[in-house]
Amino acid sequence: MIQSNYKKKHKVMSTSACWKYFTKCDKSEAQCHLCPKRVKTGGGTSNLRQHLERRHPNRKSTNSSTDDSVCKNDTPVEEMDSSLTYTAQPTITTSIKSVQSYSSGGEKCKRLTDTVTDFIITDNMPFSVVDGRGFRSLMKFVAPLYKLPTRNTFKHHIDERYDKIAEMYKTKLNTVKSLILTTDIWTDHQMKSFLGITVHFLSDYKLVSATLGVHELNESHTADYISSKLKEILHEWNININCITAVVSDNGPNIVKAIHDTFGKNRHIPCFAHTLNLVCEKSISNTDSLLELISKIRAVVTWFKKSVTNSDSLRKQQLEKGILEGNIKKLVLDVKTRWNSTYHMCARFIEMAPYIINITFTNVNAPEMLTTIELEILKEVVTLLLYLRT
Repeated sequence: MIQSNYKKKHKVMSTSACWKYFTKCDKSEAQCHLCPKRVKTGGGTSNLRQHLERRHPNRKSTNSSTDDSVCKNDTPVEEMDSSLTYTAQPTITTSIKSVQSYSSGGEKCKRLTDTVTDFIITDNMPFSVVDGRGFRSLMKFVAPLYKLPTRNTFKHHIDERYDKIAEMYKTKLNTVKSLILTTDIWTDHQMKSFLGITVHFLSDYKLVSATLGVHELNESHTADYISSKLKEILHEWNININCITAVVSDNGPNIVKAIHDTFGKNRHIPCFAHTLNLVCEKSISNTDSLLELISKIRAVVTWFKKSVTNSDSLRKQQLEKGILEGNIKKLVLDVKTRWNSTYHMCARFIEMAPYIINITFTNVNAPEMLTTIELEILKEVVTLLLYLRT
């Protein structure tokens, strides 16, 4: 017991600043690091301090004020031991409360769950991320006492968060006298159709936009059905139709009629970008020579994209010209319903024409390449489309 108490006291004493210049030899003496002198401790640090002041007044110290204040303290080791040991150790009650705060319903548990929920929402992560081994390993390292909830729990938390924010927006929308809606119908890769609707309004002279809903369309896209869906979304958000100043959509006949029937013809505004897209599409489709030129480009681009070998040849040719791996470019295939994608396809084709010519010239299965005159015409077309794009 005596030996144990001595070790405990010695550990406390060794934390004093004076002890960085001495090594404990036994119970009564310490060896100076700056000279061969052994100094008697006498149960305190007075002798150590006096030795340093007399023999080593010019000693370098990273914290002289701390050095002096600690060394001038002649408190016996026994008193230092009782006071320092008491404050260093947390109480049992504090330790229990800390552990309990990580249990379900505890303060730290709630804060961690809210933080993970924010992470899922902010980064648009799938719920399955909380089931991943890497994520669970990270959370176990960061908060070992925290039991990570299941994905269903996080779904519930996000639903609650949505309901809370939705109520706030409903209250906000009720105070706005003029609202503008944008709406469109789109189809995903599984051929499911959805009606999306977004609201826009001014708040403190700043434009605010929010998605009111994305509803799946389970019936034929008739004007009556689209109109009923629009009314359903407005009712869900307690929006009065009379507060709608304008509704923007594309020029699809069914959605245009639905808006006319729901809000009135005068409140419908055709989407300018969609109208511009139609102008470009009609201009190209009504010019036979230009249509044929773009068809040839599509054929070449498709040929490269369908072949790993051809795409790799395109990559190697760029590397041979000194282009870095991170700057390697690929050909772009346009989407017929987006005129600007046709511009990007043609512009990239011109940029990579030298590489394309080298590869297609040596491959008998390659589609017909553009002639020199056609490439010059294409450059003029790209210049014209550039003005429309900007």
